[in-house]
Amino acid sequence: MRRALLLSTIVFVTAAAPLLAQDAARGRTAFSTYCAPCHGADARGGAEGNTDLTRSGIVAANDGGKQLTAFLKTGRPERRMPAFSLSDAEVADLFAFLRTTTTGRGGGGGRNQVINAVVVGDPRAGETYFNGAGRCSTCHSPTGDLKGIGARLTPAVIQGRLVLPRGGGTYPPSYSSPPDPKEAARTVTITEPSGEQLSGTLMYLTDFIVTLKDAAGVQHTFARSGDVPRVEVVDPLQYHLDHMRRLTDKDMHDLTAYLVTLK
Repeated sequence: MRRALLLSTIVFVTAAAPLLAQDAARGRTAFSTYCAPCHGADARGGAEGNTDLTRSGIVAANDGGKQLTAFLKTGRPERRMPAFSLSDAEVADLFAFLRTTTTGRGGGGGRNQVINAVVVGDPRAGETYFNGAGRCSTCHSPTGDLKGIGARLTPAVIQGRLVLPRGGGTYPPSYSSPPDPKEAARTVTITEPSGEQLSGTLMYLTDFIVTLKDAAGVQHTFARSGDVPRVEVVDPLQYHLDHMRRLTDKDMHDLTAYLVTLK
């Protein structure tokens, strides 16, 4: 529904990339050793449907690989992603290679090119929208959680997070995979026919099962048959998802332009 709107918001200009070929070449070797078994030889997810790294916000971030370094030290065990003890030089090379594979969600464009996003909105109008009709300032602050966002993220990534704020950027949002610990947690309340209720953090939700983690960290799974049991989900990002439906091209242009100025 919003695909055309997303693509129309930023003018993309492809330019020759000043990437260091020798770094990327070393990074390709590291990728083949550590990453390709799960993420595929081309970084697009592999046979088991693992994360497509060419669309990763960490790879797209214009930070020289700082987020990648921190992520690799901890991994994501709940998604079978182990931690890796790589040197700073190895991570830098890996980051250089991954930047050559990105497809436009953030830092790259094609196999060996960088996409530069030319912002066409009015930052002053974006600031007015942020503090007014958009109601962004109700939850966000340019001197708080959004401080420096224009330096951390490329315009394309900022734009993408405005329009598709959760996970892989799908709409409607997917509840079928475990929550990303970096995102605001979705909570769920299960009400059984007897009236008994259980609430916790939503882990999985499909037409057939719902799984939550209670306050003690214990997971509970319920079989679903239609509306039994009753499932009520509270998503802290729901305003973003609803707002997307009424966001105009101009407001999106302007809001992106404003956020880019927050260095």
